[in-house]
Amino acid sequence: MKLASSSNLIAEVKELLQNARRQTVRQVNQTMVLTYFEIGRKIVEEEQGGKERAEYGKGLLKELSKALTQDFGKGFSVDNLQNMRTLYTVYSKYETVSSNSQPRCSFQLHPYYMACFVQVIRKILCKTAMKATL
Repeated sequence: MKLASSSNLIAEVKELLQNARRQTVRQVNQTMVLTYFEIGRKIVEEEQGGKERAEYGKGLLKELSKALTQDFGKGFSVDNLQNMRTLYTVYSKYETVSSNSQPRCSFQLHPYYMACFVQVIRKILCKTAMKATL
């Protein structure tokens, strides 16, 4: 009997650990996407400088890319910063504004939205790859 009880305990503990790992990955992914959304918002706001439409130039993104890469390592290329800007512009309709605070992303990352986000980024990456081969 003791062996069967140990097997159940081991299985239950393993399941708890696996669930905790899955939840941690989901939370980290959500936090990163929300962070990228906020970075995109800041880029758009800086580019627009209070105007309704931006006068696009890569100078800002190049400078930001260089600074972030120096401090945080890979992952902040101009292309990735453009993807963050696109994430914000595509999903900013889900943003809410509180009268007492700066606009902040408040949508929940339902699996449907995460799937849409992945599709948008894939399309951007495909377009970027196609331009590079031309």
